[in-house]
Amino acid sequence: MSARRAKSLGWRKKWKTRMKRLLQLLVEPSIEVSDQRSEIRMRFIAGLSLVAIPMFILLQPFSSLFSNRVPELYILAALVLVGYILSRAGKLKAASSFLVIIWTIFPYAALLEKGFWSYSTVPVMMLWIPSAMLITTYLLNMQIGLVLIILQDAVFGVTVLLHPGVPSYTPNSFVVLVAPAWALSVLIYAGSWARQHYMELLRQKNLRIANVRKEIEAYTSLLVHDIKNDLQVAEGSIELAKEEELNSKTEDFIESTNAALERIGRLVKTLSDRPDWISKRIGEVLPTVVEHAERVHPNLTISLTIDEECKNLITTNRFFPLIFENLFRNASQHAGMSPKVDVEIEQSNGFLVAEVSDDGPGLPPEVKNSLFQKGTKNGTDFSMGLYLVHRILELAEGTIEYRERKPTGATFRIEIPVSNL
Repeated sequence: MSARRAKSLGWRKKWKTRMKRLLQLLVEPSIEVSDQRSEIRMRFIAGLSLVAIPMFILLQPFSSLFSNRVPELYILAALVLVGYILSRAGKLKAASSFLVIIWTIFPYAALLEKGFWSYSTVPVMMLWIPSAMLITTYLLNMQIGLVLIILQDAVFGVTVLLHPGVPSYTPNSFVVLVAPAWALSVLIYAGSWARQHYMELLRQKNLRIANVRKEIEAYTSLLVHDIKNDLQVAEGSIELAKEEELNSKTEDFIESTNAALERIGRLVKTLSDRPDWISKRIGEVLPTVVEHAERVHPNLTISLTIDEECKNLITTNRFFPLIFENLFRNASQHAGMSPKVDVEIEQSNGFLVAEVSDDGPGLPPEVKNSLFQKGTKNGTDFSMGLYLVHRILELAEGTIEYRERKPTGATFRIEIPVSNL
């Protein structure tokens, strides 16, 4: 390849790159937008402006929509530019309303200023009305768009039929001119409705995918953490059982091991597609969780109090029991040799409120600020269980907070919307 040709190709590539960047600068949203709908509206306004403004400027010398003393298309180009500037400044609603208004009233402004539509003007206006419909359905919501479309079609039909400044048409010629405009309006509205409907379905699907990804992350961490802890209990109990005679103490070790292994089985069921406990009453789920926790952790004593109005609440959240299981395990490991845990369940202002309190020494000051963060201390899973509890509650739009218990101990207050149980 010659140096001259290489230089020419390099120049073309640079020119294309610069034009692409310029187009992106003009079309892409200039501000942070909160939703996909707003982003589409901003891009539509930018695209409309880039097409309409040069087109109106080029067509002005050939236009006869207004009288000769009014450069109507220059004015319209300037108004579209105003709408574009408003959208780039973040005034999206104002820009949308402004463009819909000027596009809708333009044909009638021409009729008012000039006093009549010529035979050649009416077909132009017949196409202008559907273009106004298209802009309306893109920039406003579908309900407002439907009302405006009906009004625009009705006004256009009445104007063509009755206004003295519009050429007289026979019924047949009237139908030939107006019916296509109405048909195009209906098609545009139907297409816009279908587009928005499928966009909403896509948005909901993407939201579900994002939630599933978050849940998968929580499931994986939960699975690794809980199975590792329960296996440690099982392995430790088995090792101790090997060193003892078959007496009551050995039986306690074996019982603890069996309970831990049962919990592993329940955890696997919880993470499966169809856990066997799903859609059960709070008054059934929590006593079972307490019973298993006391079997897995023989040093732990749990007192459970559930208000009567809460006992019949239904939970379909497969992770609901795991919230309490992790808190009970933390109490067993960090609240002393023989910790006692009090659990109180009540309902308040549409929330299930649970307070889990132990009589241990409480939490060290250095861990309080990072209590629910994912991390380790001295190579051990000090706060992993609390982090997982926090993540589970976050997915259910719930909260957890730590409070010191007087004179000693720790209290965790949990709030979950009843609708998300």
